[in-house]
Amino acid sequence: MSEFSLVFDCPDFLIVNKAAGVLSQSSNDSGDKDLIHLVEQEYSNKLHLLTRLDRPVSGLCVFSKNSEFTKHFLEQQSSKKLTKKYLALVEAHLDLSNTIQTHYGKHNKKTKKMIIQDQKYASAKELSSRFNTLLKLDRYSLLEIEMNSGRFHQLRSQCAHLGHPIKGDVKYGARRSNKNRSIHLHSYEIRFMSRSLKEEVFQADLPKNDDLWGLINEKLNRLNG
Repeated sequence: MSEFSLVFDCPDFLIVNKAAGVLSQSSNDSGDKDLIHLVEQEYSNKLHLLTRLDRPVSGLCVFSKNSEFTKHFLEQQSSKKLTKKYLALVEAHLDLSNTIQTHYGKHNKKTKKMIIQDQKYASAKELSSRFNTLLKLDRYSLLEIEMNSGRFHQLRSQCAHLGHPIKGDVKYGARRSNKNRSIHLHSYEIRFMSRSLKEEVFQADLPKNDDLWGLINEKLNRLNG
């Protein structure tokens, strides 16, 4: 398995497409090499990871090469000028058309899960995402999800709360795990302004070592072609 592939490289930042199963950053629970170490080793550069993905999730990760870009990127993020879109394959059929779903949740550090509710409650954080159904397969729905806030396990917990856990995500109620312990959640697009105020849009190919992602890729190409 290739741990990552290069998407874009420039003097300010570097973007890679992370494979599912690779840690974004080092963990006390694992001796595995993390993405930061692997990318720094490949490009002989000290980098700062700006967008982290859970281990079983694939897709775009942005690294900063300097403090000026780090500050610029974080300002874009805090002022909600940065857009991140994901593709999620969820169990059963779900019909949503550019619908914003807002929930409230807390990170339970004992269970390492986000516990969410529909109504606001003490010390809960807001979780807001825009959902759009792109495709329906026999037993699954493919959703495009745009994150409006960035919380721990946000999309995983929101899909589960809607009654449609992400395929393979047994932590949040999926019927069975995937053989490679991945989940079918892929960070496929990020959009932000460069320091020269040019809009930048980057996309990540779907995982190529997965038959179901391959089928989805074919269907999306037909839909868009």
